[in-house]
Amino acid sequence: MDSVVARADERINLVAIDRMHERIVGIGSWCETQSRSGEIGLLVEDAYQSGGIGTRLLRGLVRAARARGSTTFEAVVLRDQVGLALRLAGPAAGHLQLDPHGEVTALRATLPPPARPEEQSEGSAKLAHDVPS
Repeated sequence: MDSVVARADERINLVAIDRMHERIVGIGSWCETQSRSGEIGLLVEDAYQSGGIGTRLLRGLVRAARARGSTTFEAVVLRDQVGLALRLAGPAAGHLQLDPHGEVTALRATLPPPARPEEQSEGSAKLAHDVPS
């Protein structure tokens, strides 16, 4: 599978593609909500979940967002998906804040600085790497 980043002024989209079956199996989106902050959305087709696709989508979005100067991200998560969201966000985020509201929980995370200098330049480039199925 391949992942491709498409970038506009206020949005970053990352798509995971199953080349064997020629179809999109995962989508990640970063939408800038205010200066240096954005909202993340992830969706992975059921049959492809638990294979690391969501983690790779999130990491790609975080790298691209950091490269353009973002320092925080937010997501709204269904109550029964909070554990999964924390596992996904954990490696990509610094400080995490949870704010439950009935059936959903708002998650806010501070992005840590890039671990390697080359991460700062990866955000706007097309990513073509294999994603395990």
